[in-house]
Amino acid sequence: MTELAVSLKNSITLNSIISINNLFCLMKIKQVLRIALFEIAVLVFFETNILSQTPVPSDQITVSGIIHDKYNYPLPSVQVRVFDKDLRAEKQLGTTVSNIMGFYSVTFNGALAYPEYKSPDIFIKVYRGSTLLDQSEIYFNVTKNTTINYKIGVPPFKEINEFENLYKKVNKISKPLGINLGQLIDTGSINDITFLSGDLSEDFDKIFFLNKAFERSQNILLASVYYGMFRTGITISNDKNSNKLTSIILTKSLTQAVEQNIISSEILEKLDATIRYLLMIHTAR
Repeated sequence: MTELAVSLKNSITLNSIISINNLFCLMKIKQVLRIALFEIAVLVFFETNILSQTPVPSDQITVSGIIHDKYNYPLPSVQVRVFDKDLRAEKQLGTTVSNIMGFYSVTFNGALAYPEYKSPDIFIKVYRGSTLLDQSEIYFNVTKNTTINYKIGVPPFKEINEFENLYKKVNKISKPLGINLGQLIDTGSINDITFLSGDLSEDFDKIFFLNKAFERSQNILLASVYYGMFRTGITISNDKNSNKLTSIILTKSLTQAVEQNIISSEILEKLDATIRYLLMIHTAR
């Protein structure tokens, strides 16, 4: 073999070794990069999928719901402010704006509320611009996720009012005996109201007013109106007192009765027509 051939062979061998070494280095680099990329991917996954699912701190409270107008349409773009209520003070905890469906949601730190017996006692105020539209009743000792759906201008729904509860209880005893409300007697030897008061553990005056309301009208809705009037101090037992009835007095009386859950809030939706009717029939007497 000539010297040139040997030199060429050695050169090829050396180049091959260099190429193999370079290939090996590239493979190592790729392996290191793959490991690094895998570790980065794991880290990103952990941060986005694990950390993001970390439970909300125990002191975080969310209040949400839907705001409606008095016609039951959702109110978009109104400001909803959440307040904590104390014995003699209140503190704003958060605010937001309702969406196109009237939905709102406010999350706040429960520790920001006043010292509480259990948990914050809250209520909401609804604004359009700087104008206060309405505010809710107080919700005592709220949970971490509390729903407050609110209808502007109408008191919140309550399960059963005083009139309905008392009507059902008295009717259950009197009706099977053929004695309708409006026919109860409590004079002489007949003491229907006294008996019912003891049997039902109910106040005598409440049953008396219930019976008196049905003496005025056997229509349940109208009877409830009279009951609310009697329970808030309006007397219409004679013409002299009847003449004192005014729209302002009746509005105040019935609104108070609804706010105290004595009668149904349904009355407020027909308030004007109800008052006109009452004034008409009592003026005619």
